[in-house]
Amino acid sequence: MVPLIASILLSGAAALQSEERLPNIIYIMTDDLGYGDLGSYGQKVIKTPHIDRMAEEGIRLTDHYSGHTVCRPSRLVLWTGQHVGTTGLIGNRARSLSGMEATSAGLLKSAGYITGGVGKWALGNVDDPSEVENPGHPNNNGFDYWFGYLNQGNAHNFYPPFLWENKKQITLEGNVLMDDPNAKKRVSSAKVTYSHDVLTDRALAFVREHQESPFSLHIHWTIPHANNEGGRVLGDGMEVPEYGEYESEEWPNPEKGFAAMITRMDRDVGRLLALLKELEIDEETLLIFTSDNGPHQEGGHKHEFFDSNGLLTGYKRSMHEGGIRVPFIARWPGRIEAGSESNHPSAFWDFLPTVCEIAGVEAPADTDGVSYLPTLLGKEGQKRHEYLFWASSEGDTAIGMRMGDWKLVQYREKKSKQGKKGEVSAENLWRLYDLSQDIGEKTDISNDHPEVVEKMKSLLERDGLIHIADPNQAVKVALIGDSTLTDAAGWGKAFAKAFRGSVAVSNHAVGGRSAKSWLAEDRMSAVLKERPDIVFIQFGHNGQPGKGEARETDPVTTYPEFLKQYVESLKAIGARPVIVSSVTRREFTDSGKILTEYSGPAPGVTRPLKPWADAAAQFAKKEGIPFVDLYSESVKLHNQLGPEKSAEFSPKEGDIAHFNEKGAAAIDELVIKEMRRLELELVSHLRG
Repeated sequence: MVPLIASILLSGAAALQSEERLPNIIYIMTDDLGYGDLGSYGQKVIKTPHIDRMAEEGIRLTDHYSGHTVCRPSRLVLWTGQHVGTTGLIGNRARSLSGMEATSAGLLKSAGYITGGVGKWALGNVDDPSEVENPGHPNNNGFDYWFGYLNQGNAHNFYPPFLWENKKQITLEGNVLMDDPNAKKRVSSAKVTYSHDVLTDRALAFVREHQESPFSLHIHWTIPHANNEGGRVLGDGMEVPEYGEYESEEWPNPEKGFAAMITRMDRDVGRLLALLKELEIDEETLLIFTSDNGPHQEGGHKHEFFDSNGLLTGYKRSMHEGGIRVPFIARWPGRIEAGSESNHPSAFWDFLPTVCEIAGVEAPADTDGVSYLPTLLGKEGQKRHEYLFWASSEGDTAIGMRMGDWKLVQYREKKSKQGKKGEVSAENLWRLYDLSQDIGEKTDISNDHPEVVEKMKSLLERDGLIHIADPNQAVKVALIGDSTLTDAAGWGKAFAKAFRGSVAVSNHAVGGRSAKSWLAEDRMSAVLKERPDIVFIQFGHNGQPGKGEARETDPVTTYPEFLKQYVESLKAIGARPVIVSSVTRREFTDSGKILTEYSGPAPGVTRPLKPWADAAAQFAKKEGIPFVDLYSESVKLHNQLGPEKSAEFSPKEGDIAHFNEKGAAAIDELVIKEMRRLELELVSHLRG
């Protein structure tokens, strides 16, 4: 990434540096809007005059792509500047930010921006108000202000009983949830206050309030996503207050609702454009409009009804162009040439380095993105990706890859109801298209260009991405141990997030267990059933005298014997064991150093763990298996930090054994450092 000052020479963006203040950045992202749903992208029926005018006054990118083909992974890509091969999230499963990732909002905030957002937040789930204090909350990930949904599923409901303003619930007048269990508390029986309108009002208020300061605002509208539960319960999930000009059309109601949603959203783009002019900050504001993925076919709506994907094949959950290619319009009067157009291939992971270049801050070294600012400004020196990449655990297609004009799509090998493979054979899992001649991906030319297919697959092999969407091909890693490895209080969760999707990590650690008690509870059978490739074994925190006979082990005699049982069982199924010494407790001597030597009777958990760490090292050496010396490395770390800084790793005051998110990440870094020293093969699968 080139900082903005240096990029002046490369992109000719000197005008940006001459401004007294940094430009505002507004990023509008709609939900499930198709490539063909806007007039400026070929829509003939649904009216979008304000967005079309925005295209006339700015630039239209014809080859821009979302981060994924469904919501949560696409948004994670946008925030982090990393494609799904790096984030490892390839479907709509649960995922939260930890508050430690470098996000586009956080980087802009560091540059002096006021950062705000409205709409759907999908990476810090709040099912209950008691969960609002969590690391994934937008306030913990770079946003000064957020108004909207903090639960992706609840965002299906356009008439929710409440929304969130930062960490405070705001009641929406008149909205009452249905009692029907099939509605899953996501459909309202009384519908008075339309959430989209409230989100829009808050967005406009944010602009007005911060007009004097450089601000960044994300407007993540939920239009035109369906209320999926409403579709199932009521037969119509396209919730909108009125059909407007489409009221008299002889269409099914879900199609009237879909069209009315988009035109209502277009109206609000017009309101925003008018406000920027009213406040005289029009020329100081970069405004971007796009969608989080391709068009949906949910809530009673059919994507073919309005030809939502245009000339493209596929829709939401497809790796074909229709599932991932999205409209992108950028407007910046005086900076972006009106009526311009570009076919530069770009994607959501490019947003982070782009805004970093605008703000003059260095993008993180591990970004997968390339700034598209030169393209927006019509300047020379636009860098290009070697290839663009997507992977999905949903739908019929598993991988999408674009290299130049070549598009490669991997299909899943389907099975019949009898369990026999069919429909898609192993021979035609990989399909190749030339987008310069076949934008609709109608003709598979993989047999005509086998060398191109092999070249593209070899790049995926090189970068550890080819098996990311195949759970049967991923490297399987299992974690065995006590509470210092569990998701709740250990480094296991951070460890799992450190890898690309080509690694599947299962955590079998249990709090309050020793090498003895874990084995006695027959927990090994579940591990063996998974047939992992690599198993990390870490015990110690509960294996010392004072914790009861069921957990006691002696570092000289019984502890190595138990470790041997683990190793022999794992080797019998072909798994490769890795011994990890336990993390030191954060107990300091009067001199400010970690207590490592036993000096007489002490309460159970305060005993130093060095004897067990030494025993683990000796055992690993004798058996000739890898040994991660986490004990020694953690002692070094905490001796450097000292008592006060080390206390910041504790989940609660006085807890010297477990970690909060910050502590878990720090310990995880030590494990990875040791993995690199040992040259474990897993290192090649690390993100970044």
